[in-house]
Amino acid sequence: MSKQDIYQSVTDSIIAAIENGQTADKFEMPWSGFSSIPVNAHTGKSYRGVNIPVLWVSQMYSGFKSGY
Repeated sequence: MSKQDIYQSVTDSIIAAIENGQTADKFEMPWSGFSSIPVNAHTGKSYRGVNIPVLWVSQMYSGFKSGY
């Protein structure tokens, strides 16, 4: 997979998650209920930048309850 394909895949996943989170009476990010920043299990460090929404979307689609 090329770099461009990865960027497009990430963008498409985030857009789909946002569009699926819309309702007629309110607009809310589907990951708004996640209370923590995802943490790298090996290093214990919190993720930063675009990795956070990417991991939230992945967590949401995978059905994981925790960001750890």
